[in-house]
Amino acid sequence: MTAETRTEQRAPAALDELQIERLTWAEIQEAIEGGADTVIVVVGSIEQHGPHLPCETDCYYGLEMALRTARRLGGILVAPVIRPGCSQHHLGFPGTISVAPDVLAGVVHAQLVCLIQSGFRRIVLTSSHGGNFVPLSEAMPRFQSLCDEHDVELTPVMDLFGWIDALKQAPHAHGLRQGDMPAVQADLIETSIMMALHPEMVRTDRIVRGFVGPFDLDGAFAERGTIALSSNGILGDPLDATPELGREILDSITQYLVDAVEADNGAAP
Repeated sequence: MTAETRTEQRAPAALDELQIERLTWAEIQEAIEGGADTVIVVVGSIEQHGPHLPCETDCYYGLEMALRTARRLGGILVAPVIRPGCSQHHLGFPGTISVAPDVLAGVVHAQLVCLIQSGFRRIVLTSSHGGNFVPLSEAMPRFQSLCDEHDVELTPVMDLFGWIDALKQAPHAHGLRQGDMPAVQADLIETSIMMALHPEMVRTDRIVRGFVGPFDLDGAFAERGTIALSSNGILGDPLDATPELGREILDSITQYLVDAVEADNGAAP
C-alpha cells in the first residue's frame, strides 16, 4: 500500500471519536470502510509512580500521544491501551502489577488478531512504558509473521532511546537535566505531563525529590529494581514540574510517533 493510496483512503474519514472502545461495531466498520483502516496500539503499564501520581500514568500519556497522532495524520483509530506491562523493576511498591514478557507478547498478539479480524489494514505498535520495549522487540518476528499472513502492514515504533530522547527534549531545552539519568520515574517529566493532562490526579502536597544520580540501568538496577535506589519510588526531581512543560513534552512525544509513522509511509512500496 503506497502513501498516496493511504492519503486517498483517509480523506473521507473525519472522525470525532477515535477510541474504538467508545465506538459501536457499526461505527468502527463504517470508519474502516471510509478509509480509517489504520489503528494505533499502545502498550502501557500499571506501576507505582511515586507518592503523587497514579499507577496508570503511563497509560494516560500513551493514549494522549496516540490520539494526537491520529488527529494529525487522519484515517486512524486508537485501540484500547494494553495494560499491565513488564514492570518487574517496580515491584516492591504497592499497586504495581507486572506480567512476564511471554504473557505480554501473548496479550499483544491476541489484540493484533482481533484488530486484523476487524478489518484494519495497518497496525502501528508502540509503547509508553520503557520496560516494554525489549520484550515487544523480541516478539516482533511473531507479530510480523501474523501481519504478513493476513497482508496487513505492521509499523513497529520501538526505538527506546528515541522515546527517551523525545521525553527529555523539552526539559533539556530549558536546562532541566535531572542529572542526566538513564531512566526517569514520577519525575519532572511525568509529573509535568500529568499536570497538563489530569491535574486533578496529581497529589501536589506529596511531591518530593527522588533519587538523582548515575546508576547502571542494566546492572544492579535491573536486578534489584527501583526500590534499591529510591524509597519513595521517584527517579528524578519533580519539584519544578509545570503544566506548561508538560504540554511541551506531549508535543515532543507526539512528534516522535508522527515522524515514525510518516517515515514508514515513505518507505512503503
